[in-house]
Amino acid sequence: MDQIKCITSRLLRAARHEAGVTLIETLFAIVIFGIVSTALIGVLTSATAADSRSRQKTIALELAQQQIEYIRQLNYGNVGLVDGNPGGVVQAVQSKEVTGLWYTLTTSITYVDDPTPGSYVTAANFKRIQVVITRASDGAEVARARTYVSSATPLETGGLNNGLINVTVQDFQTKALLGSVRVHLAKTWDAGFSASDYTGIDSGLPSFGVATFKGLEPTPTDPDPLGYYDITATLVGYTTLAADLPPSDSSATQSAGHIALEKSGTSNTTIYLYKPSGIIVHVIDGSNAPSLYTGSTTVTISSVKLGVSQQFTTTDGTVTLNPGDTLDGDPIAPGSDYQVDVATTTPYERHGLLTGLTVPSNYPTNLSSTFDVPLPDYVPPVTTPVTVTVRNGSWSSNGCTSSPKGSLQSGATVKLIVSDTPSTTYSPSSFGGGTYSFTGIPVDTYDISAKYSPDRWHTYQGTLAGQVISTTSNSFCVSIS
Repeated sequence: MDQIKCITSRLLRAARHEAGVTLIETLFAIVIFGIVSTALIGVLTSATAADSRSRQKTIALELAQQQIEYIRQLNYGNVGLVDGNPGGVVQAVQSKEVTGLWYTLTTSITYVDDPTPGSYVTAANFKRIQVVITRASDGAEVARARTYVSSATPLETGGLNNGLINVTVQDFQTKALLGSVRVHLAKTWDAGFSASDYTGIDSGLPSFGVATFKGLEPTPTDPDPLGYYDITATLVGYTTLAADLPPSDSSATQSAGHIALEKSGTSNTTIYLYKPSGIIVHVIDGSNAPSLYTGSTTVTISSVKLGVSQQFTTTDGTVTLNPGDTLDGDPIAPGSDYQVDVATTTPYERHGLLTGLTVPSNYPTNLSSTFDVPLPDYVPPVTTPVTVTVRNGSWSSNGCTSSPKGSLQSGATVKLIVSDTPSTTYSPSSFGGGTYSFTGIPVDTYDISAKYSPDRWHTYQGTLAGQVISTTSNSFCVSIS
């Protein structure tokens, strides 16, 4: 019996020992399975991603090749970007969707200057086309393709008749070249033509501030109609100088923005842009400086260089033109030839004038300039009363001096007219019996006129010219006949 218990005890201990070994092995198996599974998942994920990239690249290459083939089928004259340089019918950017994914096609077309030895130099021998495909989701490039096309029909004399236009864009005030300016080219004789490009942005290259349009046909020379290339330039924050804009009349003579091109010719033109400026005028009361003059004043701002001038009226001593406001219909261009002329109105006149002004004074850091225009101290004008007698001398040689003198004429229209300023006139303050009285008349030289119309058939009139009115001589006689 004891022997059986002993054997049983040993078997139980062995069974317990075997159970412990099995649990450890199971844990090890789970760990190893996890490691292997993780590696397999990474391999499978990488394989799936690689397959996806491969499919995307294949699709992208097919899209690029389709775009290339589409361009190859076009007429050579249409091989160009819509509103591009060269101009044509191809869209620069397009979006395509394939199997649920969106792709962006970006096409660029440029002229190639690659003449064969001994041939004519045209700078536009053929065209280079490049198509870049990117994923719309992240902008990553997937594929690109490139090709070259030439005209199937040889151009006249190898293209020698074609020319080019170089457009340089500068700041009107600083004369600095401006990069990244959009330059647009149009034909006055062909409304369907349109080409655009941007001036170069690398200051180390000859293309900085310049846009070049190649392969252009010469402009028509037949007088009906003459042909021109119209050029416009746009840059955010800038305005084109009015003289450099294409004229509204397409037959106008050549100018910076209105270019004729000869056969195999090269035309160079410069377009000036500027940041619109502002002018603030303070009218200073000379008799109470530095206070602003609060009477009515006329402020004239003008530029001889630009041929613009405009008058403003103020009653608070300030005229403000902000950047972007116009002067005589045009934005205010920076320059050094502006002048400001200030004149008071009634009851007396005072003048202030500033010339040779730079607007603005520190362009382009600050686009507005303030100018203080002092008015002279007020000196009251010397005035005097004036008496004018009107006599009707129709029956004598002079109704004022002949004997007998002409009869006194009441009911006449009598005026004192300043001789050197005919627009300044004075009328009588009282009259009666042929005598006309004036009060408060400034000392000056006057033309004295009188006119009497008793009916629609008769008019009697007379004038005394160049009469000096002073405080000691203020009585006059006018004979009308």
